[in-house]
Amino acid sequence: MRLKITIACLVLLISHVLHAGISVTNGLSHTFRVEPGKIYSGKICIQNVGSTIEEVELKKTDLGTQSEGTYLFSDSINPFRSNRNWIIINPTKSVINPNQFINIEFEIKVPADKTLRGTYWSVIMLEPTNTVDSSSLNPGVRILTTTRYAIQIICNFNNAGIGSLEFQNPGLNIVGNTSFFDFTLVNKGEHLISPIASMELFDVSTGESVKVLKIPVKRIYPTTSKRLRFQLEGLPKDKPFKAMIVADGSGDDVFGMEYTIVQ
Repeated sequence: MRLKITIACLVLLISHVLHAGISVTNGLSHTFRVEPGKIYSGKICIQNVGSTIEEVELKKTDLGTQSEGTYLFSDSINPFRSNRNWIIINPTKSVINPNQFINIEFEIKVPADKTLRGTYWSVIMLEPTNTVDSSSLNPGVRILTTTRYAIQIICNFNNAGIGSLEFQNPGLNIVGNTSFFDFTLVNKGEHLISPIASMELFDVSTGESVKVLKIPVKRIYPTTSKRLRFQLEGLPKDKPFKAMIVADGSGDDVFGMEYTIVQ
């Protein structure tokens, strides 16, 4: 999952935009298979693709998601599933010359607690900290665009724990002339699931399969949810169809429900 947050800051005076020159080159998620009491290491590879010196700072925070697709960043979102306090970053601040590559090392010290199981996660937030010297600016408006990168650090224990996805709030919605069937997938289990959600529609009168729809779903963490939507294009109106809906996270993580749809 690529999380990229852009913040536009009005700094003062002159109408042009400054673009940050920082790029993370080895991905925005790092997943580790872990055991209690062990230490794991990783790195964040950064390149300054701009033409000026960049200063960056790295901070740890928790990540939460809401069903409508928004992300939440806070130090108190996932108190029981956060690995934020297990992570040590070195260094937390760096200066990068134009075209330079650097590696920021981090360690994960997993607590020696044999009751730990499932998935624990947090985010390392990478942000340029350069400031604008407004004393040399002419009157006008100057906009500084700062790009932050949220790098997910995911720990999956060999003891995966319980997997559980629940289907909530199913319903038929009509937008303009198009009908949609949507529902919320809630992870009630103990580990991360990235399912493929499929819906097969059957003619109630004949039992014949008339349509199969699939949606890949990325990372539903424990305690979080995602709202999914299937478009019902091409189905006749005022005719009932049985919907067989499956969220397949592979292995034992396969969950389903039945629903009757009448547009």
